[in-house]
Amino acid sequence: MTDPTLRPIAARLRRRFAAAAWLGECARHGALALVAAGLAALFVRRFCGWSAAQSALFLLSIGPAVATAWWFARRRFVSAATAAAWIDVELGADGRVVSAFELGLDAPHDVHQWSARSRLNLRWRLLARPLLPALAFAALALLLPIEGSQAAAMAPALVGSQIERVAEKLAALEETVELKDELRAELHQRLDHVKQQADGAALSSTFEAMDQLAQRIGQEAETARDRIDEARASLESEALADSLAGDPAHAQELLARTLGDLAKGGFGQNLPEALKQELPQGSLALPDGAKLTSDQLAKLSSDLQAALDGKLANLVKSGLIDPKKLKPFEGKLKRHKCDERCKKGGG
Repeated sequence: MTDPTLRPIAARLRRRFAAAAWLGECARHGALALVAAGLAALFVRRFCGWSAAQSALFLLSIGPAVATAWWFARRRFVSAATAAAWIDVELGADGRVVSAFELGLDAPHDVHQWSARSRLNLRWRLLARPLLPALAFAALALLLPIEGSQAAAMAPALVGSQIERVAEKLAALEETVELKDELRAELHQRLDHVKQQADGAALSSTFEAMDQLAQRIGQEAETARDRIDEARASLESEALADSLAGDPAHAQELLARTLGDLAKGGFGQNLPEALKQELPQGSLALPDGAKLTSDQLAKLSSDLQAALDGKLANLVKSGLIDPKKLKPFEGKLKRHKCDERCKKGGG
């Protein structure tokens, strides 16, 4: 039996309002989803070599857009009482419809007539205004001809430049510090492996191998930096400065110890000419049985510090060391000046 009250009429009107609100949100959310899908399709086609068919998968984002549109449209849904009030306004706003709805009475005759002839008139132009341009953009992103050769040619050039950069860092490290034979062989073997991968392996595996090699080279550079910092701290320490002023033998002992640590760390190669002339055969060791004066020790210390500064600058210039991580030595350097006492003592 048909319900003669206003409830079925108000329910149909609520559904019409809900459909209108949902379609409006679908147009806005769908437009955003289509634009995002078009941008993503252009990116993967240009830089990842995807085909148009593969890129069309991004259009599936329309599904979530429909769901979010329903969520936002719910805020604009009306109640049955509001629908009854709207009908009352349409029929003259005399209160008959609202009273009949609140009291549960039969719907007035003119309400049935109004319900039979009324239709939901959507403003399709407003709905299509945001949707059609977004749809055109998404279609253009999928149909726009993008030459695969351009995308394919870009990857080898990028990989080649990165490999060259890693090779330069390795060369800078070898120029700064003498690596052990096993380590040098390992690093060069890994570099050759990366170069071979660049010709046929996937980009992800090539870049992963390159990143691991760069990290390994960086670790060795950090170790070299730590040893350089320790040697500079020793050369600029107050203990060495005081020994230069009053105890040249102790100063020579401290300096020999620093030279020995640097030699163990592999810093005996590529020394400046001035420093090579002060050390036997250019090695990081003092002449056997030699007793150097304070002036000679001070000059040797200064030249050694300049050599370490040069090696550190080489690490920074090559990008192996971040300049922001460099910390100046906090001690106070005391420059040695010979007086009558040290001259009489042979210093």
